[in-house]
Amino acid sequence: MRPELPVGFHAFSRNAFINYQLNRRHSLGYTRREDLAEAGRRIRRFEDNKPVFLEMADRARHEGRLKNAAFYVRAAEFLTDPEDPDNTALYTRFRSEFYTAFAQDGIEQLAVPFADSTIPASRLRAVGARSVTDRVFTRAENAENHCQMGNLALALETITARLDRVQQGVTPEQR
Repeated sequence: MRPELPVGFHAFSRNAFINYQLNRRHSLGYTRREDLAEAGRRIRRFEDNKPVFLEMADRARHEGRLKNAAFYVRAAEFLTDPEDPDNTALYTRFRSEFYTAFAQDGIEQLAVPFADSTIPASRLRAVGARSVTDRVFTRAENAENHCQMGNLALALETITARLDRVQQGVTPEQR
């Protein structure tokens, strides 16, 4: 089931930073507007974020809203100080609740080897796609960072070139 992506920027909190974070959560489509309005009323200080969202996650889970619960745990973890003793446990809890909530959606859990460890990743099946093309942005292109921020022009060039090919009816096999 695909979420209906919300449109607009809402006044959840008078604090601009908190309001921005709440709107980020809302824009993904896995949180309820009324829950975020409640969070906006309750979160007065940065330190309020974790307990408010964990309480909301527990309530959502109790009510059977597993996707909401997972994303409320993520909201709690996202602003938790990396040095906070709860940080790793919150991340682990989010991953567990996420994969439970999306168990029927065919999301594959991966462990990508990196140095002496692994990096968790997910693979989604392309449902209904005629073709799928992967593009790995590399360090040599200065584009290995999140959202290719080191070379945004390359990312945009790649996306627009693909859209141009789709508009012209060119399939990956014809490239």
